[in-house]
Amino acid sequence: MTQLCHCKVVCPNCGETSVKSKYNSVNTTRKPELKMQVAKWELYTWVCPKCGKKYILSYPSLINDGGIMWVFTAHFSEELAARGYSGEIVVDNECEDPFIEAFWNEKE
Repeated sequence: MTQLCHCKVVCPNCGETSVKSKYNSVNTTRKPELKMQVAKWELYTWVCPKCGKKYILSYPSLINDGGIMWVFTAHFSEELAARGYSGEIVVDNECEDPFIEAFWNEKE
């Protein structure tokens, strides 16, 4: 099963904060379109809405690809720098969900 949550991301360049989906687990058997998104780094890419800098988000994901399970963590590299990435942002394993927080704050 694909599991995701939403996490806050802060741009190291300009300090802008936004929300990005964090995929804790990806099932490419049930959602084959996610396989290409993993391969193209799309699930782990964040572009700052203010300054436009592109970063790779580094956090572990459990990938289930046709019953073969492996853990994937994206890291910044020369290859990504050549593709226009500015660096790496390490995302905590603790995933606070601002959407859920906002929902509960409205209820109080």
